[in-house]
Amino acid sequence: MNVDNINLLIATLEAEVFPDGRVLCFNMGTWIEIESCGTVACMAGTAALLAGMKNWSVPGSVKRAARRWLDISDTEAYQLFLDTGKLLFSEVTRDVAVACLKRFRDTGTVVWLRK
Repeated sequence: MNVDNINLLIATLEAEVFPDGRVLCFNMGTWIEIESCGTVACMAGTAALLAGMKNWSVPGSVKRAARRWLDISDTEAYQLFLDTGKLLFSEVTRDVAVACLKRFRDTGTVVWLRK
């Protein structure tokens, strides 16, 4: 696990702004889309963009780029990006995602909880 990159992902989600100043509109149900509000992205999409991803049209490429950048296993990537437990993607707010990432960083275990 790359703790520095996880911390950057957490900070970016909390600020809702990428380090380069682009606005982030968090949506767990959207890999990456450029919209009028800014860049709409889920946790994996945000991580992939922080990793420098430019082309996200290839299926599976966002998850793969995010997994590599965070230096996590395929299982951990699945648990963080696709399996939100009993929560629907629409219930995964930015704060819920940040809390999950902090728990993962601190314990090595992915746990999704409602805020």
